[in-house]
Amino acid sequence: MQNSWVKHVDWIEARVVERRKYITAAGVAAGLDGALRIVSLLRDDRVAQQIQLEIEYAPETPFSSGTPRTALSEVLQAVQESTHAIREARLATGKRMAIQLGIALHVSGQLW
Repeated sequence: MQNSWVKHVDWIEARVVERRKYITAAGVAAGLDGALRIVSLLRDDRVAQQIQLEIEYAPETPFSSGTPRTALSEVLQAVQESTHAIREARLATGKRMAIQLGIALHVSGQLW
């Protein structure tokens, strides 16, 4: 069974992504960014800025290790090694779900 609403997924390196009626955020702080964007769309920029001030949200990260692209190679390697098992388990779950839903799952350029 092929779900007509599932076409394909494009990986976009962004904290907040808007596509048609969907807004997604990647990460904890990005969730706040996404929430402020939604407030901006539903109300206006001023209300979103007021909320930002009320919660005193002014991120200043102490390191630039927030993405694989910016992290030091030894930090990236340590994270990859320490999360290997959980990543493999999640991939296996994704494959099982794709089979049950009858959809294609693309991982690292491979079709599963």
